[in-house]
Amino acid sequence: MIEALPFVVRHAVPADGEPVRTFVRAVLWSYGLDAQHPDLGVFAVPFNGALAELVATKGGVPIGMIALWPRGREYGWISKLFVDPEHRGLGVGRALLRAAEDEARTWKLKAIGLSTLPRLREAVQLYESMGWQRQAGEGKERIYWRMLT
Repeated sequence: MIEALPFVVRHAVPADGEPVRTFVRAVLWSYGLDAQHPDLGVFAVPFNGALAELVATKGGVPIGMIALWPRGREYGWISKLFVDPEHRGLGVGRALLRAAEDEARTWKLKAIGLSTLPRLREAVQLYESMGWQRQAGEGKERIYWRMLT
């Protein structure tokens, strides 16, 4: 468990699923995105194939989430990094991303990637400020990679 006041980052448990889905839907709606994404239904569901699912909690209530999925034996993929809008600016996203990178290292992954949309400006700023490298090319999504070795 990683502690960083005023919140805690830990592995998700099934009880985290619905509170996480609630704030993720609110985030997606605020950007005009589809809030019914099928990936949300499997968060915090045991044995769903994720290498790690992490939540940031404040007072025991989830305020942020991230999931790390396998992409073959040597690579991982970050999916669904979200922070409850009421808790932005506290370092929650940064702590979750660092925790996911640490998890990837425990799985001995060489690199992890992720995608985001340009309109998610806070996410783009976070990834770039933490040294993630943007993959060349333009398109609907921005792809970033982080080498771990």
